[in-house]
Amino acid sequence: MSQGPTGLPQDILEDARALFDFNQLHHELRPCPVGIGLGSHDLGVADVTAALFHQGIFPLIVFTGANAPTSRKRFPGGEAVHYRQRAIELGVPPEAILVEPSATNTRENFELSRKLDVLCASDRRSLDEYIGGIGDRHFVINMIVGDTQRVMEYPKLGHAVVQDVPGPIEAAFERLIAAGFTDRLLSTAELTR
Repeated sequence: MSQGPTGLPQDILEDARALFDFNQLHHELRPCPVGIGLGSHDLGVADVTAALFHQGIFPLIVFTGANAPTSRKRFPGGEAVHYRQRAIELGVPPEAILVEPSATNTRENFELSRKLDVLCASDRRSLDEYIGGIGDRHFVINMIVGDTQRVMEYPKLGHAVVQDVPGPIEAAFERLIAAGFTDRLLSTAELTR
């Protein structure tokens, strides 16, 4: 079986790339009052948020996030706290950053920051570049599969708006689950809340 540059079989890499590209929002950026950096396992959230701040997209940043099993080792002080530190290293003035340190999932990120305007932006790196930056291809694909499941399931739970998920994306999602990328799937209890 052919392997891509990440050492993964080509079919796995193609399915992961399909889900990765699907989860890139490609919103047209416009000025807004505040940028919200959602907690995750990736310090790149702070990098992208700081870059948008420096582009003048927003004058205020809210970093939101406590810890999750996937981020506790990377960010022992909490996701939002580490994002703030990184943004300051990147030249964002401390007074332009607010920290919401309690959210433990995307729903809480927005609920705890709900009075602020929201505009979604995503990192423009390719999947291969992203995997290279994180350094763990299986971890990244597990995260992408979990994120894609949330896009499909959260609207049913009232946590998000419905998004169109094209058939090829659903098929890639199912193939990646069948290939064993299930670490970040929602539990049965989470799907019935």
